[in-house]
Amino acid sequence: MPAIYSLIITEGEKKGEVYSILNSPFKIGRMSDNDIVFEDKRVSRYHAEIRIKNGAYIIRDLGSHNGILVNNIKVSSANLQPGDKVTIGINTLLLDYEKEDIFSENDTTDTTTIKPARDILKEVIEEKGNNYIADVSKRQNILSALYQLSKSILRESEIRPIFNLTIDIILKNIEAERIYILMKDKESNDVKPLLISDIYTRIGQHLLSAKLVTEHQIQEALSLQKKEGGRFGTKLVELGYITEETLNTFLSKQSSKENKLMLSRSVINRVMNEEIALLVADAKRDSRFTESKSIFLYGIRSAMCVPLLGLEHVAGAIYVDNLNADKQFTHDELALLTTIGNLAAISIEGANLRDKIRSEREARQCLMRYHSPQIVEEIIKGRGICEVNERMITVLFVDIKNFTRLSEELGPMSTATLLNEYFDIIIDEVFRYKGSIDKFIGDAAMAIFGGPLHTADYTEMSVRAAIEIQKRIQKLNKYAIRIGINTGTAVIGNIGSSKRMEYTAIGDTVNIASRLEKMAGAGKIYVGETTYAQIKDIFHTRPVGIQKVKGKITEVDVYEVLI
Repeated sequence: MPAIYSLIITEGEKKGEVYSILNSPFKIGRMSDNDIVFEDKRVSRYHAEIRIKNGAYIIRDLGSHNGILVNNIKVSSANLQPGDKVTIGINTLLLDYEKEDIFSENDTTDTTTIKPARDILKEVIEEKGNNYIADVSKRQNILSALYQLSKSILRESEIRPIFNLTIDIILKNIEAERIYILMKDKESNDVKPLLISDIYTRIGQHLLSAKLVTEHQIQEALSLQKKEGGRFGTKLVELGYITEETLNTFLSKQSSKENKLMLSRSVINRVMNEEIALLVADAKRDSRFTESKSIFLYGIRSAMCVPLLGLEHVAGAIYVDNLNADKQFTHDELALLTTIGNLAAISIEGANLRDKIRSEREARQCLMRYHSPQIVEEIIKGRGICEVNERMITVLFVDIKNFTRLSEELGPMSTATLLNEYFDIIIDEVFRYKGSIDKFIGDAAMAIFGGPLHTADYTEMSVRAAIEIQKRIQKLNKYAIRIGINTGTAVIGNIGSSKRMEYTAIGDTVNIASRLEKMAGAGKIYVGETTYAQIKDIFHTRPVGIQKVKGKITEVDVYEVLI
């Protein structure tokens, strides 16, 4: 069932009356057929109406003489949210949720509540909203805090600032002595404390014992905390009484000492695995928390634990507790903590997604230096196309004829400019014809066709790339190049050590392509026999003859592709 709103008249002739908005339109004015009737002469006969559209409550001025104000701003129409004030004449109306307890069960004999976390969220968001907070000003503070946390969904790219904000919100709105944020380790699947917060009652005592601060400094930090909110330890840092590094080191040592006493791993795991929210209002009054059965929070008077509910999985949990018998957590606080945990979890997913996008962008930028856009997309999708395997490929080698003499004539800077122009042409054409740049070696370049992305026409594509490269270089009329192409079986994939891997091809097919390039004259394209067999009906060719290739016992039948 969707949320039902009420209008509470806080100022005016009907102060204290409450009107449920059960129909749409809901009309306000002086005439008797309005849903709320005011006798105030500054109110028009049909002054305003509220319509419900797609779950939104929209107020609209019906052409009144004196208009309407929403939060002291004159409007013709506006979307209303709980806590908004509407002024009509001398009357002020506060929009609020229907007043009823968000928990249908209230077991006074049992101080422990175990409830599906998503059920709580459903009740809070869809049915009862934030009516569990009677005080309007407190509700507005909480809504503001939740809004700040929700903004991190779109803003933060790191997890720690999200958790820092989460702890600040909890401390301002829930009287918790200690707060744990626990995250599931991706590799071990174990749950580990990521961030721990403690208030004065524990931190102050420990810091005093360690002689890191004085009583006067503690009182000053405590006073600042009460005034501004936030964490006690942070206030000590802000006042300059302790460094952040010292505080973090201290807290880390304390948590490691007390870890076994603080948490029950079995219950944390249950909260996460079953996606339940757990409230122990008073462990000492609960018969189930005897020594033999206290699987959770032994020695703790009141505690709550909720899962970090993401969109698809549970990322961790938030745990809070109190040793103080006078402060017991309530159902209202459990609902609030569940909501905070859900927002924090979604923010974490957002941060992880942005990190993944950034990593993919960096990977894509790196890969695009060597592969065509089509191949890059396949690699990013993680289809295992870069795994080492043996397959048929076509290898293209190209270099500049008499490059050593040319570079001596030009000088370093002009040579660098020439090479950049030359390599740009090679990359353009190799990528255009779905090839990959394997490597640059001085003025030489090696390209692969048919890997990692295999296409039926990869050999034809290699020759088309070679022809276009030759044509563009010849048009420059600055230098001449030679190209060798060979087709055959090669070992191809990510090859190297654990410290440095590169996508490459190795084998006799590669070596012969390199020898054919060295054999070719200026402006020539030489291909091996297997390449020739696949492209002879597509391109004009001529036989060069059987040639002796360096490093190979058997001779190679060589052909020239005519441009």
